[in-house]
Amino acid sequence: MNLIIVSYPEKPEIHFERILKNIARRPSPNQQRTRVNYERFQSGAERLRFIIRSTPTPSASSRTLLSHLDLVGHGNFGTKFTLGKYPIIEDNIIKQDIREILDGTLREETNENPGTIIRLLGCFTGSELSGHRMIQSVSRALGNREVLGVTTVVRAEDFDTGGLRTSFTHLISSKSSSPKRPVVIPVQTNTDPYKKFLQDGYTFVGFGHPIATTEHEIHMETENPSPPKDDKSKTIIFRYACNNHIITVTSDPSETPWIYQWSKQDPAPPPELNEP
Repeated sequence: MNLIIVSYPEKPEIHFERILKNIARRPSPNQQRTRVNYERFQSGAERLRFIIRSTPTPSASSRTLLSHLDLVGHGNFGTKFTLGKYPIIEDNIIKQDIREILDGTLREETNENPGTIIRLLGCFTGSELSGHRMIQSVSRALGNREVLGVTTVVRAEDFDTGGLRTSFTHLISSKSSSPKRPVVIPVQTNTDPYKKFLQDGYTFVGFGHPIATTEHEIHMETENPSPPKDDKSKTIIFRYACNNHIITVTSDPSETPWIYQWSKQDPAPPPELNEP
């Protein structure tokens, strides 16, 4: 049994809304996966306790039967993880009230059963040394419970009625002995109308809505959008996130964003576009 808790910030963010829509969608007739329990979370340790304790428990036990607890929020290369309005992890330290709730309600590991595994789902939550340290620190604080982080771009489209798709495997465990660099998964496309505007080092990795907070925007007026549907000029919007490791690009509000990921070992450069 899985429980997925999705951030509900004060200002709605499209990726969280789309995740909830994907989870709530009616399964297709040939879909065998069991629907997960899911809730939104904005703030309050007691609210979190209520959500977790609302899941079924064995008789005469205060601990849940959950195999996985998925927390969907913003991480960005470790040190901090925000769920709802506020960080529940800062400087690699999980908030005491959150730790006490998770420690007191989640299934413990025994010889017969594994304990509840916690997954921190957001772009790059487990990447690099900083992300690896964060999931290991949280694991230690929770009695060495297994904690997983993400090592690449994770999108709203990576979720369905069963939660995170089983095809998404880019996770790192707190039990891993060494950190991982961000995983880049190039996607081939016949035409790429935006690549020419980006600095060398950005790779197209698909379409969708990354679980990441926009940190910077650049608006470019152009008469040659992707590809032009009419003769009117349009605005291309470049949105930078995760310390400029992610750029999403759109030229139409109804368009699914193009996603580019920084693929070099050097730090991602400041937001800047090439001349048209």
